[in-house]
Amino acid sequence: MHLLQFLLQCRNDDQQTSEEWHALLQWLRSTFTSHRELDVPPDSDDANSDSDEEITEQDLHKQRFYTKMSEDPNYVKKLLEVILTEPRLDKKMVALEQLVIADHPQINDTLIRWLEQVELHPLVQFKVLRTLRERQCVATVNILRCGEQVKIDIAVTPLQLDQYPTGVQQVIHRIKDVSEVHHPNLTYFVEHTWQEFLAYIYGTSLYEPLQQMSEKDVDTWAAALHQAVIETMTGSKDDETINSSYSLNAEQCKQMEHAYESIKSFIASVFVS
Repeated sequence: MHLLQFLLQCRNDDQQTSEEWHALLQWLRSTFTSHRELDVPPDSDDANSDSDEEITEQDLHKQRFYTKMSEDPNYVKKLLEVILTEPRLDKKMVALEQLVIADHPQINDTLIRWLEQVELHPLVQFKVLRTLRERQCVATVNILRCGEQVKIDIAVTPLQLDQYPTGVQQVIHRIKDVSEVHHPNLTYFVEHTWQEFLAYIYGTSLYEPLQQMSEKDVDTWAAALHQAVIETMTGSKDDETINSSYSLNAEQCKQMEHAYESIKSFIASVFVS
């Protein structure tokens, strides 16, 4: 939800895209109405009243799911139908969240077949991989991802940023160090963009080098990500400031341009087109 709010603040000449983002944001707000579901801190009174018993987001998901199950015995089947046939991305994502909790013998096999046999958006693919891992599924899938045939072990699919390789995590820390001076409010949006980009390329040839990044590689990718997000927000680039902030040499500048183009292509593909 925070990422959608960020994107609506960015420069965007496509009125239809902006309207679609706004509609999705309004849907999220109307669907997840509690403080915790919105990831917004509650006021002090609410915080004090809940101090004795912490209710997690997972608890809320379970509560909603079992309520639906009690109302409709075919609810799991309907969720699977949504995932297989519903054209809207937001509805697929919500259905996948529900299936993490569901106890049904056909879910894992159905999701694996869907991954392997249907051409899916890379972010939907990654969401399915995460869903299967959270369901403790142990399997390897062969799927077409970003135009490449890849083999992915479900059991090691990252669920959080801290489960990615060290260099991948350090990219965010490096940007934090730099942005404290030039763009102190940038860090949150950079982190969300980075995680979405990683989800988009996970398992592909573009992701592979990120697993063994040197310190210079971290600087290069941090500069590229920083540049891409700044341009998305403002509509302009500042190569000189970015290059000097990350102390890039001539070779790194070339590599940074390639990384920057990859990130910008991702942003255009997911949030603009």
